[in-house]
Amino acid sequence: MISPVSMASVSKVHFGDAAQDRLAREGAYAKAPQNVAAPEVSEKKSRKGKKLAVAVVVLAVAAATLAILSRKNVLKAIPAEQLKDAKFFPKVGHYLNVAGEKVAGVWDKFIGLFSKKAAKEA
Repeated sequence: MISPVSMASVSKVHFGDAAQDRLAREGAYAKAPQNVAAPEVSEKKSRKGKKLAVAVVVLAVAAATLAILSRKNVLKAIPAEQLKDAKFFPKVGHYLNVAGEKVAGVWDKFIGLFSKKAAKEA
């Protein structure tokens, strides 16, 4: 095998021009440079509508759950005299019951609107 380095002079090492050509050329498996344009930046879609819809559904499910739990007497109402001396969790149950009763009352009024109209039309 022939070396591209010649030791003609003891004080200097000479690299031939062929070695420079080998370093400057592209590799055997290198891809040719392409003129690639930058990809177009599309506007980011706002998902506020979906987030709002999810929030409304979550609130509706929570309200329906409160109404059902208060109607089934799972959440107990505490009389006003005992409410002052009650601990934390019985108070929480009482206030959830109050909220559930209000939601159930609004629901009954809402359903009553449609049932009265249906009765008048018939």
